[in-house]
Amino acid sequence: MGTAICEDLIRTSLSIVEVLSQHHALISPYHSDVVDAILPPLTTMAFSKNVEWSVFVLRVLSELSLILLVQDGVDTEVKEERTEENKERNEKEGQAAEERGDGLSCITESLLSRYETLLRAPEPIPLHALKLLVSMTEHNSQTCRLIKCSRILPMVFQLIMANRSNVISGIVQNAVVLLCNLSEGTIQDQQPLYQQGLIEVVVCTLSEAALAHLDREEHAGRKVGHVVLQALLELLHNVLKQTSVVVRSALQSQRLSCPAAETEAAEKLLRANRPLSQLSTHLIHMLSAENQEIWEESVHCLSLLVQLYCGEGPDCLSPSCLRSFSHVLRTRMHTETPRTQRTALKIIKRLVQATDRSDWSECPEGAELMSLLHDMTTSNRYHTDVTGLAADILQEISES
Repeated sequence: MGTAICEDLIRTSLSIVEVLSQHHALISPYHSDVVDAILPPLTTMAFSKNVEWSVFVLRVLSELSLILLVQDGVDTEVKEERTEENKERNEKEGQAAEERGDGLSCITESLLSRYETLLRAPEPIPLHALKLLVSMTEHNSQTCRLIKCSRILPMVFQLIMANRSNVISGIVQNAVVLLCNLSEGTIQDQQPLYQQGLIEVVVCTLSEAALAHLDREEHAGRKVGHVVLQALLELLHNVLKQTSVVVRSALQSQRLSCPAAETEAAEKLLRANRPLSQLSTHLIHMLSAENQEIWEESVHCLSLLVQLYCGEGPDCLSPSCLRSFSHVLRTRMHTETPRTQRTALKIIKRLVQATDRSDWSECPEGAELMSLLHDMTTSNRYHTDVTGLAADILQEISES
């Protein structure tokens, strides 16, 4: 059989598999057949020297992994929850689940063990390799654990830092989404991420993304910027939530006179994550964002930051930041829930408590903010606890 005929046969076969991969209902009943007959040659072809074929196969594997690995993940959860009462009824399902577990084994042994080769390959292979990793980690915690302990993770961080000047690129976008998927769980689960420089990557990349988002004027660029920014904010939120859990637990241990080890661990974590406080100003500026999801995530991240670091960070009440807070009070407070209203006011209150009044309250932006707060105290649009918080802030200002 000639080379041209072989290539045509391979191309036709790949096209058929691509069509099947896009119709999950066709693949699901034949899970074992796909794992046994289709996955092995696909994982081999992913490393083809033919860039076109490699990219094509990576795209197909991304689709297939959404079916195969999600089912494996669900099967694992079902097996863990199985009781003696339904053990017999689910015995056949358990056997099928074990067979389907071969999907993850095939990918692990044939693909992940050599994956850094794909991440070092010429463009556009690394982009599609990252997209496959995102698909693989979307709903499968076992895959996440494997990747965290592999040689893949350092390469992902290297790709982000190498492309951080272009944060709206597909490389950065997919790498950050991958880190989001990997960052779920407890702080102990995240040690591989911290060891690779997670905090430095978050600070550098989110700073660049925030500036790009606020400065970008082209609609298409703004749309892509939203995707990257949302992923970065979610990643930051995960880190801050995990840090907050550790700190709260340590404070509880102090009250109960428990050993000091937990307190020391919390203090160490706070010191390690202190560079995140540099993001406070960027988050405040993003309170002017029109995109609702970005605005909400910015509020949540900023709230945790000021709780953990008491308003540390450069110029949190600078004129530009004061304008952002005034924008929130003027345009958002009427439409947000009381809980969100309280969160926004608590952020302002903590920053006021941590900042010398003379640094900001005499400027026009400070005067506008105080005027808006005063209007809130006399309005009947808000709950009493919200108007009370506004009054507390004004009291703090008058006493400082």
